[in-house]
Amino acid sequence: MERLPRDDADPEVLRQSARALFNVAYYGLAVGHDRRAEALLRESLDLARRLGTAALIEVYSASQLLRLDWQAGRWEHLEADHTALLTQYPDTADILMEAYLGRGYLAAVRGQWTLALEQLRHAARLAETALEPDCALRAAAGIAHVLLIRGEAQDAWAVIRTALDRRRSESTWARAALLLAVAVQAALASGRPQAAREITAEAEQDLEGEDAPATRSALAFTRGLLLRYDGDSAGAAACFDRHRRIIAFIGRPYYAARGLEETARDLAGADPNTAARHLTDAATTFAALGATADTARCQRTLRDLGLDRPTPRGRRSYGNELSPREKQVAGLLATGATNKDIAQALALSPRTVEHHVANTLRKLHTTRENFTDPRSTIDTS
Repeated sequence: MERLPRDDADPEVLRQSARALFNVAYYGLAVGHDRRAEALLRESLDLARRLGTAALIEVYSASQLLRLDWQAGRWEHLEADHTALLTQYPDTADILMEAYLGRGYLAAVRGQWTLALEQLRHAARLAETALEPDCALRAAAGIAHVLLIRGEAQDAWAVIRTALDRRRSESTWARAALLLAVAVQAALASGRPQAAREITAEAEQDLEGEDAPATRSALAFTRGLLLRYDGDSAGAAACFDRHRRIIAFIGRPYYAARGLEETARDLAGADPNTAARHLTDAATTFAALGATADTARCQRTLRDLGLDRPTPRGRRSYGNELSPREKQVAGLLATGATNKDIAQALALSPRTVEHHVANTLRKLHTTRENFTDPRSTIDTS
């Protein structure tokens, strides 16, 4: 890659350099070399723009940089950036597919599970049509993850089983880190521990000699799941911590926080103070990223394990302003979330959700029917 010409009198030479830079970056991003992939994508984008005749390379590079923004936790403008790219290139299937994937994963971490499934299923259908196995596997992993959150373990396993067949015929575990972790979770949740062990063993064998840090991180995560299932909390905590260290080094803060959260769960019995610190740190990271559902889950785990700190007596009165909790509820209402969805996302009782929904709508002087979010669909017109 270093020897590729970045300056040449022949524009066709530069076009092929841009193409090669993009291709290597794409697979680097897939296997977990995020920083190197970002540098190559920016070079590819720069070359394509200088040429002015390599529009596809330019837009593909820009799209993969948005994928990298998701992985790096740079989410603030992600939806708007996807929309802008789609407006510029409305008929490019790969761009639309990446936008659906990005929006679906964002919706999932925010607790907008109906929206997440809608977007991820759009991505899955496009990937099927476009014969893009890696994108199909990422979509399947996201769909199964949301189904697991909703307690639909058997449906999640059905999605995973199909994805596993696709992976065996069209892809390698080196490029399927997300699928690996969710596949083992789905197998265990649906009562198939032997399948979980077989998936892990298959991945271990497939990764032998491969330079794929993201999937090695996922492999450590799956080992943690299996050790937890077997009752070895100390061993599970060590595996989850290994997952966290690898994925943090890659530069994916959301997944690093997930690893910290899982480590805490297995440390709670032997070292409750460290567990409480880990869960608090994970919740802080999730909150900073805007991962509403994950923040609420960590807070609920702290309560369930008796590790949360007692709150000071008395509550601040917000008057006609939305409280932090009501802002979370408003964000979920805006996507059409039901009270049940909100209760699951925020780990609240149905009665508490009813109270928060009523207060939120009253303060915003609106009704549920009129509460819509203009960002909830991708407009490609």
